[in-house]
Amino acid sequence: MSRLHVGHVARSHGLKGELKISTFDHDAPSVRAGIPLFLGRSESALAPYTCTAVRHGNDALLVVLTEVTTREAADALKGAMVFVDQADLPALKGGELWAFKVVGFNVVDEQGAPLGVVEDVTGGVAHDFLVIRTARGSHEVPLVEALVVKMDEAARTVTLRPIPGLLDDEEDESPDAGPATK
Repeated sequence: MSRLHVGHVARSHGLKGELKISTFDHDAPSVRAGIPLFLGRSESALAPYTCTAVRHGNDALLVVLTEVTTREAADALKGAMVFVDQADLPALKGGELWAFKVVGFNVVDEQGAPLGVVEDVTGGVAHDFLVIRTARGSHEVPLVEALVVKMDEAARTVTLRPIPGLLDDEEDESPDAGPATK
């Protein structure tokens, strides 16, 4: 079964084994009561835990696991990575995709010409960014409707409206820029 890395154990919370879990997604619909969570120091050494309660704290989730009943047991899990089974992810609204699913999608322009490949999705304050690998390097593209026209899960493509400078190198390549100085 394929698992998704959703965050890490920041620390214990309280005296009865509650965990403070920092997640990559602030809303964290992937971590909820009734599903197993998998915790461990590496992806190859994950142990299953039963999530019985989740509540939102100021900057993290406060999670109760059946198998963790003391502060000492919770302290021992500090720093552990937290995974969920992809099959346990909640259903999304029509047209929505989980961000991790677009990694590896081909990126094309509106005419279908290849531009690159999505190598990551990163979070931002106002919106997420697609990290697109092109022949010239990696570029962060804001995940906004004005630029990302379509995501087709069946075709595994992202259609992009590339505006000037979006996928260009940062350096000024204009002929009148003059020689570079150090």
